[in-house]
Amino acid sequence: EACSSMAAYPPLQLTVMSFNVRYDTPADGPNAWPHRRTLAAEMLREQLPDVIGLQEPLHHQLNDLLADTTGQYAALGVGRDDGVAAGEYSAILYRTAALSAIRSGTFWLSDRPAVPASRAWGAACPRVCTWAELRHLQSGRHFYFFNTHLDHVSADARLRGADLILHKIVEISGWSAGGVAPPFLTGDFNETARDPAIKHILASPVGLRACGSDAGTFHGFAPRAGPRIDFVFAPATAQVVSSVVVNKQSGSVYVSDHHPIVSVISC
Repeated sequence: EACSSMAAYPPLQLTVMSFNVRYDTPADGPNAWPHRRTLAAEMLREQLPDVIGLQEPLHHQLNDLLADTTGQYAALGVGRDDGVAAGEYSAILYRTAALSAIRSGTFWLSDRPAVPASRAWGAACPRVCTWAELRHLQSGRHFYFFNTHLDHVSADARLRGADLILHKIVEISGWSAGGVAPPFLTGDFNETARDPAIKHILASPVGLRACGSDAGTFHGFAPRAGPRIDFVFAPATAQVVSSVVVNKQSGSVYVSDHHPIVSVISC
């Protein structure tokens, strides 16, 4: 059931962020995590998103962000290397003053999605999608949130991974079968809007739209406008109140090698 036909339901307005936080590696030198940690937490406090799709954080980075935002957020997700805490997460953070978690899970982007660390289709490393059913406390409305990070090497893995996510959105949320809890999808897709996986998402009968303009999001810690490979997808019938790419830095230190996207969406 489309958002526009939900006149009988209280309004649902969410501030959604997609943020590739960049994993902690000393190789980043002046932009390594210890130099960016305070900046990242400051950015979250400034933007105050209701729900965040994080890509790449290691377990300790996730704990750092939770500690540095003074208990405003709770986290959902697992490490991709063991289904517990090893390796990168595609975590979901939600603001506990605005939302509560009903249920959640993680699946691997492979032909064995329930098997931790599984990979397929030429992927260079395990890839996951973490999802949650969340309740908006003010309105009482439920919605579904999916967050992922597609492979950086295999185009086939990106396309098949995107297709698996679309099938899981339908299976988990029931959206295309008349469900009234809308789905949202965030992530670093390692593709632009002109590439096959993004085109597949936009053409799918799930009915999603990309929020915002084509402004670049990846910059690699350099003062340049790179490609837009990070996206916030919302139901096609939702109203995108605003959507901005956030350029957060302190001197020559960037919050990450990607600019976050913040979208305000009404449904």
